[in-house]
Amino acid sequence: MGSLPTKAAPASFEDRLPRLPAYGRLEAAGQMGALLLRATRVACTPPFSWRGELLTQCSITARRCAGPLVLSIGFFAVGGVITLIAGILGTLGTIDRTGAGMVVGWPRETAYWVSAMVFAGVVGSAMTADLGARKIREELDALTVLGIDSMRTLVVPRIVALTLMAPLLGLLGLFVGIGTIFLLSPTLLPNASWADYLDSARATINPADMASFVLRLMVTGLFVGVVCCAKGMNASGGAEGVGRAVNQAVLITFLGIWILNCLWNAVFLPNFPDVTVLRG
Repeated sequence: MGSLPTKAAPASFEDRLPRLPAYGRLEAAGQMGALLLRATRVACTPPFSWRGELLTQCSITARRCAGPLVLSIGFFAVGGVITLIAGILGTLGTIDRTGAGMVVGWPRETAYWVSAMVFAGVVGSAMTADLGARKIREELDALTVLGIDSMRTLVVPRIVALTLMAPLLGLLGLFVGIGTIFLLSPTLLPNASWADYLDSARATINPADMASFVLRLMVTGLFVGVVCCAKGMNASGGAEGVGRAVNQAVLITFLGIWILNCLWNAVFLPNFPDVTVLRG
């Protein structure tokens, strides 16, 4: 007589885990967290051979991002904010508060949002594509065979460069936006003057707002650097896989920037209520 067919053992939880809908997202988040911890450890331990590459990455970041950022901020100031000011403040008869509104609103929302989006879309996508191309060409494996630490040579300088350059480029965008409105307000807005703009701006500007702007952009630069490096270092599937990694990195950073901005303001504004007062 033939033997009875044996019943297959039920799959364990570990075998079923990769098939869960959210497993891929959790795995990607774990890779990013592990990359951040490794990069922090490498950056804080000698040798600090990544400092030369850091200067190169800062230069590349500035050249990639400065032009698009200035254009985006400038056109947004001319087309959106001045029109908004002319419509709302002109109706209320408070054109003299234009400077106060700019030094409050731009660091908190407009300048941060535009700077972070341009930074992630331009610099982050290029960084992901660069590391992803190195990955599929097996350059990272070649570095490992040669005894070169890819984390120290490639990842750490890029993350540190984005962390340092994000606030610098954000300040550039802030000055361009506020300066554009300052120069064009008397021309485009009735009853507006440079003296009123400067007086209300000086009376309202708050160091806490500026510090919050810089710190928030530093956190954003760190976030963009970790996400883009993780996606690039784990790219697979040839050129199509690199494109998919770039697309995922941009989507994750854009969503993360919105969430970070909301959470940051939710914590910052209740603890510093004085920054919401318009003076002058």
